[in-house]
Amino acid sequence: MVLPKWLYTSENSWSAILGVEFVVATFIVFGSIAFLAGTVKNFLLNSPKANRNLNWFSGCVFVLLAIALFVM
Repeated sequence: MVLPKWLYTSENSWSAILGVEFVVATFIVFGSIAFLAGTVKNFLLNSPKANRNLNWFSGCVFVLLAIALFVM
């Protein structure tokens, strides 16, 4: 027996189905996130305007953090 003994009873067989469904759904969701992250990375690396806007946004965040640190 590879799986736990309680999975082989007829009344608990639905838990194995739910487990497989969870694994498939997780693979689909995280696979989609990974694919989207790769696409966004390629866009950011190849677009000078996107790179400039990202640098500007990062600079604003650091300035706001410095102001918040100064005020505290």
